[in-house]
Amino acid sequence: LSNETGEKLFYQHLVNEFSAQNLLFWKAVQKWKKMYGSTRDDSYQKYARNLYNRWISPNSFLQLNVSSDNLDEVRKTIEECFKKGTAVPKTVFESVEGEIYQLMESDSFMRFKNEPAFTQYMGVEAPSMEVVSSFQESEIY
Repeated sequence: LSNETGEKLFYQHLVNEFSAQNLLFWKAVQKWKKMYGSTRDDSYQKYARNLYNRWISPNSFLQLNVSSDNLDEVRKTIEECFKKGTAVPKTVFESVEGEIYQLMESDSFMRFKNEPAFTQYMGVEAPSMEVVSSFQESEIY
């Protein structure tokens, strides 16, 4: 599923099962990690704050459905950085990012493989999670 059509089908599946935020978060973190160290500090720190506000904050509209321990640890680290005015570490989202990827791969994607649209699109080819790695960044914001 490394092309645009496959990506859109998987994304639509996630929308239908009310978990599109998983793919959007995962892609946003990938973008943030690429930005880290390659752009001005304020750019990637601002992006980290956007990630926090959109998906990690207790008040987030798109809060992720992951373990509370992971979310609490990320919240604590980020809030401490914001409070002290220090840089958010590049690794701060890794635990949540990994949990989200695992959830998509072992849960959402497994159900997606049983969808008629997927079967029709794929024919008899074996599915892969490459759909996630090539999802269009423009869909994130």
